[in-house]
Amino acid sequence: GQRIEICLEQTSNTGDEEDICLGFFNEENNRWECEDRCPQKSGSSTYCGKTDHLTSFALLLSGNEGGGDPCGSDGSYALAWASLACVIFAVCLIVIAAVLIELSYIHKQRRQKSFLKRLGTTMQTTL
Repeated sequence: GQRIEICLEQTSNTGDEEDICLGFFNEENNRWECEDRCPQKSGSSTYCGKTDHLTSFALLLSGNEGGGDPCGSDGSYALAWASLACVIFAVCLIVIAAVLIELSYIHKQRRQKSFLKRLGTTMQTTL
């Protein structure tokens, strides 16, 4: 159906605006339910949410079960992923550096063996 916008004014300041949802009382199961978990703030104390039916609506506090802001990004979650990416990058750099150092030593040893072999061959031919 067609979605309409319902706007309600918050009469008391709870300070927990990210946990507000536009809810209604479902008479079939006798429970409050969130219709719009992301109502948009319009003005200083008015919230507008979308619905596809008409009934008595209310702004529910802890309507999002205290799970934080379902509409925005969770900064700590993003920070955790960024930290993990940095750690993985650092480990990769360390592994690459260790491999390059090892290859450098192997190359140096081969050059030294080749030089000594040529030197030995040259010494034998001159004697």
